[in-house]
Amino acid sequence: GVFVVRADGTRLRRISAATEVAGGPAWSTDGAKLVFHSAELAQVCKGGLMFANGTSQIAMVDLATGNRTVVTSGSSVKLFPKPIAATTIGYVTSRGLAFTGAAAPGPAGQYGRPSWSPAGEAMAFLRGEREEKQFIGFRLKQGVYGQRQPARQMIRVKLPLGGVTADPCGVPRSRSTSVPS
Repeated sequence: GVFVVRADGTRLRRISAATEVAGGPAWSTDGAKLVFHSAELAQVCKGGLMFANGTSQIAMVDLATGNRTVVTSGSSVKLFPKPIAATTIGYVTSRGLAFTGAAAPGPAGQYGRPSWSPAGEAMAFLRGEREEKQFIGFRLKQGVYGQRQPARQMIRVKLPLGGVTADPCGVPRSRSTSVPS
């Protein structure tokens, strides 16, 4: 979730709803609001955020009043928002950059972990530049990678001690490990 706290650690306050997945908070240009991406918890269980085929929205909360406004719509993933003017928020989609209030989408491409300049006039970002053969050894050693293919998605994750539970996704745990004969 998204929280705010004073620099001295006091007045910790949750900004996003406890019933959603939220992240990527950024301050408005006047410092009075926070913007962030939000999605239903089911998007995590379905892989919608990880594989960028789900739905999230960009929300804005006025810190003085607590009023929340969803500033985007549509059924696509929208992440890493940054207010770049009083009425414009830039954000990343699975297709590239987008801006609230813009008639056309922004530049296409991959924009990993963007960091916008304070005034929003430029953005630094990550983009993979390795050849696939170079990257295979790295991802296998690290143990985490995903694949996106038409109508199929896969993720592989190494887990220390195999510690996994399906509870967060609403799947009941089996109480028996025996297999019926």
